[in-house]
Amino acid sequence: MRYLAGLAISGLLASTALSGARAGDMTAETDAQVASDVLMKDCAAGLQEMTARAARGDRDAMEVAAAFYAKDGALLIKQTLPKGSPDCAQVTPDSKAEIRWLTMAASKGSAGAERALAKVYSAGVDAPVDQDKFDYWVTKAADDGSADAQQKILDDFRVDKFDLVHREEITPKTILWLQEMADSKDSYAEVLLGGIYTVGVGAEPDLNRALPYFQKAADLGNPKAETLLGYLYQQGYEQDGKSIAKDGLKATLLFQAAAKQGNAEASYQAGLMFLQSPDIKDDPVEANTYFSSAANAGLTRAQYQLARDYQSGTGVTQSDAEAFQWFSKAAAGGSSLATGALATAYAEGKGVAPDDAQAFAWAAEGVKEKDPESTFEMGVLIADGRGTKQDLPLAQRFLQEADEEGFPQAKAEIAAVKSQAETQAASQASAAQASSAQDAQTQQLVAQHPFAALFMLGIAASLQSHGSAGSAPSQEYNPPGSTDNSTTDMMQRYQQQDEEQEQDRQQDMQRQEEDNEAQQQQESDTARGNYENSTGDYGN
Repeated sequence: MRYLAGLAISGLLASTALSGARAGDMTAETDAQVASDVLMKDCAAGLQEMTARAARGDRDAMEVAAAFYAKDGALLIKQTLPKGSPDCAQVTPDSKAEIRWLTMAASKGSAGAERALAKVYSAGVDAPVDQDKFDYWVTKAADDGSADAQQKILDDFRVDKFDLVHREEITPKTILWLQEMADSKDSYAEVLLGGIYTVGVGAEPDLNRALPYFQKAADLGNPKAETLLGYLYQQGYEQDGKSIAKDGLKATLLFQAAAKQGNAEASYQAGLMFLQSPDIKDDPVEANTYFSSAANAGLTRAQYQLARDYQSGTGVTQSDAEAFQWFSKAAAGGSSLATGALATAYAEGKGVAPDDAQAFAWAAEGVKEKDPESTFEMGVLIADGRGTKQDLPLAQRFLQEADEEGFPQAKAEIAAVKSQAETQAASQASAAQASSAQDAQTQQLVAQHPFAALFMLGIAASLQSHGSAGSAPSQEYNPPGSTDNSTTDMMQRYQQQDEEQEQDRQQDMQRQEEDNEAQQQQESDTARGNYENSTGDYGN
């Protein structure tokens, strides 16, 4: 804003030097002289003149009015005006007025106002941060010739803050100024042009046009260009009769060159080449050197890959503790694959103390992202009742989903849980049968020996209430701080089932008694009717 205010005020102060050859220009010159004179003598009056002049369409006046209302507007004006000019501190900052005048100046093609608006929406001082509005105004300013805006775009692109894929503001004017910068050997302008023709934003997608830009930038040592060319040689491509054959060696050399300049993605890709490329001799140790570099730079995929290598001991000394640390970093970076790995680590105690609650929490997080390992681990935990209640049918559903997602251990676990469910069902059926037989035996004993039966039932009740000598403590007891309440929950559920069954039995007995009474009443009524029919009118 300071630079914009300086330009605008300088423009106003110099406007009397504009060509006055035509009579129609005399009014504009007079207005400029009056505004400039007032501005240097009295800020409040100057602002009034500025707004009046701006209202008549003067772009410089619009920019000066915006500067007046900026948060540091008083300082801007003071630093821009000649020495001895008044202090403008009495003007109250007004962000809405500032943005309004800047927008009006921008509508008249002021690249400076457009750049100032971009700064407004990126700084979050005079208005909330708005990335879409920033993208729009910075690109428009660049297209209208703002060198500062053009450099800002290239700087953002260099540090991966320029989202080309969703950049709808790219226009032929953007391509034109990028081409001018590319002609002056700006390698990032070369790469950005190549990206525009690769993605097809602001121009038709054309890899054949993109390739020369990438190659020129790579020749200048640009790490982004080296990485992008590495992709092309890694995968190979063909379009409209032009092609690049797969070449693992060239791809690896390009990735290595970019990795030396600190490009994390290039380091990761170089590591993959030393593990997967048929053109490069497998070298897990070298691969993990590159993975480690990319992981330490914060690349989530490299962190996950490094964790897996520590887990399996591929190219590094096997360490569950190191694997756990890198899985944790990858998960913090948003890797859904790492959430499943953490669930397994907590469930099996690999690299960390076993913790069913943590295992369940990480599995639940991964299930949201459709991670197969998380889905599998969720099924295992529910089947075992670890970190949650046991529910074999639900466990089977999770395991089936993991199998459909291709998780290799799912089929075997499905079979194991199915067998567990069948065994549990058979055990429950056997227990029910034994209970039924015992009930029948008790009823027979009561019928034959009432007093002996009552005595034995009293002993059984006493044992159930107090526990027999040397017996195990009640399963309903949970030590303080225990997180595993599954046994208590199951027993409470069974107790509730027993109570419900007893209520059903009582209701059945009551209905049977009511039916018997109704039947007896019906038989009595029938007998009375028969009697009345046989004796004539009864009671007359």
